[in-house]
Amino acid sequence: MVVLMFGSNDSKVYQWQEDLFQKDYYEICKHFLRSATKPNVYLVIPPPLYLSENKFKFNQTIINERLPILVPTIAE
Repeated sequence: MVVLMFGSNDSKVYQWQEDLFQKDYYEICKHFLRSATKPNVYLVIPPPLYLSENKFKFNQTIINERLPILVPTIAE
């Protein structure tokens, strides 16, 4: 079994590139699905971000609004 939960670190304003995120996430999934062990791959939406002080510079809008839409789209 492979569980993939990506996006929180990618959401940082200076790193976020939605098209690249989707492409890379899809390629990582394909890599695992093609492996000789044939694992089950589960894509997981990161939990919402509720920090009032965001010292790690995560983008709350991306985590809470974009990723819940993008991850299921990638899973299709």
